[in-house]
Amino acid sequence: MVVFMQDDHKKSTPTVAQALFKRFPSTAHMRDPQDAEWKRELDKQCSAHELLELIDFSPLTRIFHNFLEVVGLPVSIIDFNARVLASSKWQRICSEFHRTNRQTLARCLECDAVFARKILGDKPYATYRCHNGLTDCAVPIIIEGQHVANIFVGQFFFEQPDMDFFTRQQKEFGFDKKAYFTALSEVPIVAEEKIPAILNLLSGLAHQIGQLSLAEKRSRAAYASVEQQVIDRTRQLQSSHKLLNKLSSQVPGVIYQFHLRTDGTTCMPYASEGLRDLFGVSPAEVQENVDTLLPVINQHDLPRIWSAMLESAEVQEVWNEEFRVNMPGKGIQWREGTASPERLPDGSTIWHGFIQDISERKHIEATLAEARHRLEALSITDSLTGIANRRQFDEVLDREYQHHEQTAGNLALIFIDIDYFKRYNDNYGHIAGDECLRKVAHCIAQHVQFPACAARFGGEEFACILPDAGLEAATVLAEQIRLAIMALNIPHAKSCVATCVTVSLGVVSGQCFPTNTIAKMVRAADAQLYNAKDNGRNRVEYTFLSDTDGEQTV
Repeated sequence: MVVFMQDDHKKSTPTVAQALFKRFPSTAHMRDPQDAEWKRELDKQCSAHELLELIDFSPLTRIFHNFLEVVGLPVSIIDFNARVLASSKWQRICSEFHRTNRQTLARCLECDAVFARKILGDKPYATYRCHNGLTDCAVPIIIEGQHVANIFVGQFFFEQPDMDFFTRQQKEFGFDKKAYFTALSEVPIVAEEKIPAILNLLSGLAHQIGQLSLAEKRSRAAYASVEQQVIDRTRQLQSSHKLLNKLSSQVPGVIYQFHLRTDGTTCMPYASEGLRDLFGVSPAEVQENVDTLLPVINQHDLPRIWSAMLESAEVQEVWNEEFRVNMPGKGIQWREGTASPERLPDGSTIWHGFIQDISERKHIEATLAEARHRLEALSITDSLTGIANRRQFDEVLDREYQHHEQTAGNLALIFIDIDYFKRYNDNYGHIAGDECLRKVAHCIAQHVQFPACAARFGGEEFACILPDAGLEAATVLAEQIRLAIMALNIPHAKSCVATCVTVSLGVVSGQCFPTNTIAKMVRAADAQLYNAKDNGRNRVEYTFLSDTDGEQTV
C-alpha cells in the first residue's frame, strides 16, 4: 500500500509573473464598489459627459474582474465626477474604511476627479500617492480628441508602507485598529517597472470598447430615425424625388427600396446617391434590375443574403445582414443592411431600408477579439516558462476525467519536482533559477504531445496529464523525461545526487471509477513523488489505482 502524505505546502498562486509582486495581494477579501452607498449618491447628483451618454463601458467590468483574478491588481474607469463606470473589486482598506468615512471619502473623490486629471496633463499616464496613503496609476481615456474619463490601476505600494502615517490616520478618523491594519496588510507591494506595460494594455482595451460602443449607438440612433421616416413617407415622397434626395444626402449611407416581384426578379425602385459611395453603382442602374449590383457583393455571402431575404418575405419580419463587398481600388469592405418588408396587393414584397458602411466597426471588433484572445491565453499560460499553468492543468484534468468516466480508459498523471532547487537558487541566484525552470519546462513539453498536457504546477514542481495511458506507458515516459533532463547537463554543485540538475517523479494510473476521484489521483501522484524523494531522489516511483478503495503499488 502507498502511504499518503499531506501536501500542505503546495498552494495555488496568481498566474502573473512572480516578479510583479514584492508582497502578494489578498483578492479574496476585496469588495465590489459598484453597489456602495457613496457610488449611488454620486450617480444621483452628477450629470454625465456628453460622450459618456453614448458610451457603454459596462462590458469592461467582466474583463476587469478577470484581470484582477489573473494579475491581482484592481482596475476601474472613473469619470471627472468621481463616478465609477466599470470596475473590478477593490482593496478592503479602501472599500470598508477610506470610502465609509466622510472625511477620507472626500479625499478619495478629490483624487479621483480633480487631482488625477491635474497631474496627468498631456502625459500618457501618471503615478501618484492618494491623500489616504495608497499608490494609484491613472491613464486618460481619449475618444474623438476628448478626455472623457481615466482608467485607474492602484491601491498598492511600491515599497513598505509608512506605518507612522497610517497609525496617525487610524487614530485621527477612529478606525478600529486591528481591523484597519489587517486590511492594510492585504495591500500588495508592486514592482514599479512592471506597471507601464499593464497600463498600456488596459488603456488600449478601454479605448477600443469605447469607440465600438460609440459607433454602434450612433449608427443605431441614425438608423432608427431614418427607417421610420422611410416607412412612413416613402409613398408620399415618390412624387418628389428632389425632396427625397435632399433628405437622403444628409444620411451617411444608402436609403433604398428593394422590390421582389412575383416572378422572382428584383429591382430597387429608389436608392439614394449614397449607393455610389458604398457600391460603386448609380441609382439609375438598379431601378429596373439589380444585375449590375450583384458582382460587387462577395460571392460567398450572396447565398446567405438571398436566403435571409426570402425568409423575411415569407414571415414579414425585418431583414438584417452583414456582408462583404469588393470595391475597386479599395479592396474588401463591410456593409450592413436592414429593411422592413411590406407585402403589396399583387403578392410581391417591397423592403424599405438602410445600408451603412461598417468596415471600421469590423476592424474594431477584430482588434477586441484579438485582445480577448491574448488575455485568455495569459490566464492559462505560465508567464515564466510558457507552458500551461495550474489553472489550465485543473481545467484539462477535470475535462479528461469526465471523458474517461464515459470511456472507462486509463488516465495517468506524472508529478515532477526539481531536486534541491532551493540550493540551486541560493547558489546560482534567481535569474539562473528562472532559466533552469524554463529549460526543464521546455524539455518536459517536448516529451508530451496533444491531447496530453504539461503544466507548471507551482514553484519548481511540474505535472503531466496523459489521457488513455496505462501505468507502464506512463512510467516509461517519466523515465524518458528524467533522463532527458539529466542530459541537459545543467550544473548543480549543491546537489547531493549528481553534479547536474535532476528531477524526482511520481506516476499514477487508473480508471476513472467513482472511488478514484480527481483528488485521490492527485494525492497518489504527489505521494509517489515524495516516495521518490525519500528513496534518494533522481528516480521514478509509480502506483496503479484499482477500482477498489485501496491502491496497488507496482
